[in-house]
Amino acid sequence: MTTFRVVVESPDLRRVKDNIGQLPRWMPAIVRTHLKTLSTVAVDTMREAVAEHHYTGSLEDSIRAEFTDAGKTLTVGPTVKRGRWDGGLILETGTRPIPKLPWAPIKKWADFRGIPAWPVFYHIKTEGVAARPFLDRTMKAMEPRIDEAARRMAEDAAEAVVSGRGTESE
Repeated sequence: MTTFRVVVESPDLRRVKDNIGQLPRWMPAIVRTHLKTLSTVAVDTMREAVAEHHYTGSLEDSIRAEFTDAGKTLTVGPTVKRGRWDGGLILETGTRPIPKLPWAPIKKWADFRGIPAWPVFYHIKTEGVAARPFLDRTMKAMEPRIDEAARRMAEDAAEAVVSGRGTESE
């Protein structure tokens, strides 16, 4: 049996191979850069998704972007409380009946909407608050932006590997 072996020596290929080994040091900075840009758009998109349920504006105003895991994880959501309950969760999932429902906030909300308060109060007291999901709408609206951010992260990583100009992560 005859065999042959071809060896290609190239300083450029060797440099790319070495740079691929550096990518774990460079990638977190690339991810952070693109997540920071994405966070602004995500907050605005979620604010738009909850705007149709506007009352005082506290829910929209409470939507924040939070970075964890050394900036590699982005969480976006409302932080407002309704009593001791999460305001975003109430809007997203609704509630069961609330037997000890306070009258004043319901009256204030009904007056804002220009509707009688008693039927609303009775409905929430006996049946609960209906769910008004906004998270799926936010994610659907964000899909193209998330895809674009992922594409840009991959392009930046590839450019860093080929050029060797990666950025050290903190």
